[in-house]
Amino acid sequence: MKTNVNRAVWVVQIIMGVLFLIESFWKLTSHPVAVENFENWGYPFGFYKVIGIIELVCGALLFYPKAAGYATIMLIAVMSGAVVTHIVHEEWLILLKPISHAIGLLVIFHFRFVIQSKIEDAKYYPLNNAK
Repeated sequence: MKTNVNRAVWVVQIIMGVLFLIESFWKLTSHPVAVENFENWGYPFGFYKVIGIIELVCGALLFYPKAAGYATIMLIAVMSGAVVTHIVHEEWLILLKPISHAIGLLVIFHFRFVIQSKIEDAKYYPLNNAK
């Protein structure tokens, strides 16, 4: 991968990793706002901790390039749930947060999973790239 693109992807990965680690902190420490939000949205008590664990583990995996693509899959699923939740509860302004997170995750997914898979496939299956 070209160095400038690789650096840009690293910047996005670091930003997203830090954001998800911060988000997981609020949920795992049972911050009153997080608890109240999940309660108002109708989720069962303690569900915010499940989401917090997913965000913590996957946020940490974003710092490891080989696992970042897989971590983005889980986090995109979580962000999809957040988008649906905010739409159902008509929280239009807050909706921008999971959408922007999902866009960052899609960038990481594209470069760390899709592009990397093509590079690795070319190493192991050189005849697939023959023209």
